[in-house]
Amino acid sequence: MYPKEYIKMKDLKSGYLYLIKARNANYGIWIPERQSFAISRIKFGSNYIFEEHHWDCKSFATAAPLEEIEESPFKAEDIKIIYPEKDGKKYFCYQNEEALLGYLNKFEGERSHGASLEWIKKEGAKYEGRWVAVKSGYLLGDSDKYKELYDKFGHFYNVTITRVLKEKK
Repeated sequence: MYPKEYIKMKDLKSGYLYLIKARNANYGIWIPERQSFAISRIKFGSNYIFEEHHWDCKSFATAAPLEEIEESPFKAEDIKIIYPEKDGKKYFCYQNEEALLGYLNKFEGERSHGASLEWIKKEGAKYEGRWVAVKSGYLLGDSDKYKELYDKFGHFYNVTITRVLKEKK
């Protein structure tokens, strides 16, 4: 359920960091041209930039901004999707992705998935091939079935449920 009171799109500042209530993050940088927030997301043990759209968007509305935090060091127009080539194949990523992740993850920290990603990096090998539910760096549970963890922990705010994959060597 999303909050009744949140900051409307017209009142947001381009390139600023906001505390948000969203599916996958607590913080995001406002990108007005795409009506979305750049966030740090974790899925299947990978940490990458993703976008969640403002609650007032006509489609894909998943983020409600609650509080302005600060002007980020990134201009919204510089948060660009790029398609570099590697081994003869093009792939999708964001320009300056590592710097964006570093900035966003310092805010996520103990409050959400930044700490959970650290836990997965340190402890994940013990759970290789299994699903884990982690919140703020603490294991809530593990299972061989996603649905079991989702039914038990999916209603909690900002729980990371991911499958721990075998580390590539």
